[in-house]
Amino acid sequence: MDSYSAFYDNHKFNATTLLQELLTRGVTHVYLCGIALDVCVAFSALHAAEEGFVTTVVLDACRGVTHEGIAEKKRLMEKVGCQLVNAADVPALLRRSRVDEVLVAAKRVHLAKEAVKRVENQSGHMGRKAASLKRFANSTAFQAAKEGAAALAERRDGHDAAQS
Repeated sequence: MDSYSAFYDNHKFNATTLLQELLTRGVTHVYLCGIALDVCVAFSALHAAEEGFVTTVVLDACRGVTHEGIAEKKRLMEKVGCQLVNAADVPALLRRSRVDEVLVAAKRVHLAKEAVKRVENQSGHMGRKAASLKRFANSTAFQAAKEGAAALAERRDGHDAAQS
């Protein structure tokens, strides 16, 4: 799966198994680090916030691609409620993880959803998603599936009429 996010593929057609795994285990707080801060880490953080997790990015455990991209994504992550910390801060955060943080994160979901839409539109992900959907809708596989579904519906309707 081609993905900049730990949660979804680049077009957001498919979720990875991470979201379901976190929900199944009752996880409320997500801590992120990695490469690249302004791409993969940022998309994962925004999607985690969008899903209602208390989201923390450990900055000194990340590296980015460009200084401008890092600054922009840090502002955006902070705007949607992600905590930006250093590794030395993590033990104290783990000790204090509270229910009120979960409630605040839930209230900020709409901000994260808006931010994700803006970033996807700026990066061209949504344009590619729309183009992919249009190609699929015009594909012979989709047309064949549509015709097959219509034929099955016709047979079912004919069968239902014969039984009445």
